[in-house]
Amino acid sequence: MSLATLPAWWWMSRLDWRRVALTAGVVFLAANLASAVVTQYETLLAARFIASLAGGTLMILCISCAAGTPNPSRVYAFWVLGQLLLGMLGLLALPDLFATFGLKVVYLILAAIMLCCLPLVSAFPPRFQPLSVSRQQPSTALWRQALAVLAVLTFYISLSAVWTFIGTIGSAAGLSPTQVGLVLAAATVCGIIGAGGAALRGTRRADRLPVWLGYGLLIVSVGLLIGQPLLVRYAIAALLFKFTWTFVLPFILARVAGLDNSGRLMNSINLVIGGGMAAGPALAGPYCNTSPAPTRCWRRQASARCCH
Repeated sequence: MSLATLPAWWWMSRLDWRRVALTAGVVFLAANLASAVVTQYETLLAARFIASLAGGTLMILCISCAAGTPNPSRVYAFWVLGQLLLGMLGLLALPDLFATFGLKVVYLILAAIMLCCLPLVSAFPPRFQPLSVSRQQPSTALWRQALAVLAVLTFYISLSAVWTFIGTIGSAAGLSPTQVGLVLAAATVCGIIGAGGAALRGTRRADRLPVWLGYGLLIVSVGLLIGQPLLVRYAIAALLFKFTWTFVLPFILARVAGLDNSGRLMNSINLVIGGGMAAGPALAGPYCNTSPAPTRCWRRQASARCCH
């Protein structure tokens, strides 16, 4: 999905966004239908690659359009909230569906969802539409945009580095799989509450308080994971971490969107979101595996969060 950023740098200023959205939606639908019927691994891999490019293109359109709305933080909050709700429904429904219909059911569901969303293509603007002239800011210096991209990249690296191994931390601390599972299930609910709270608070002006508060609580939550956390401390840390990152992320993206007058900056954000999610576990995993104790791993991540 992140690779969709590369061609988007070309078409964002040249093509009608509605036509791009319609094309990407149809390709996404067709690729998922193909994924449900193919039998060879190579063909499935190609179909998933095409579907990911189409999905990434649609994601670029969505986050770029949100940057031009009067209240981007609220739009991004609903964006996060929708992902969490859909993920929760998937966790509840897909295991039984997998057992009955096999893996193809997820591709058919994705195709059906896209079919329902195709009529919404007309809601996209033909081009990037910034805020009204009276509120539009002058062009932002390139170095500030680069710092914004770097900030989002390091946020996602830290996020994925911690959350990918959150279950491992509990197991290393002596918690049972049932206890860890219950904590993570409750954390999912906290994540939904966090995104919902961000949507309710969504503000039209640049508001630094949620960002500073969010980073502070993230540092606290990671600090609680250091050592051998017992059940209560582990639960508080996991719930606080999940709640906070879903709450603060919309405000971070909204502040980045305030620097974007063309849609290209948010296009770059799509690249670093995927890159950060992939790089976090890749960077943290080997260090955790080679450490004599998990404590060192999570102390290093806590220090990285503080520096960020």
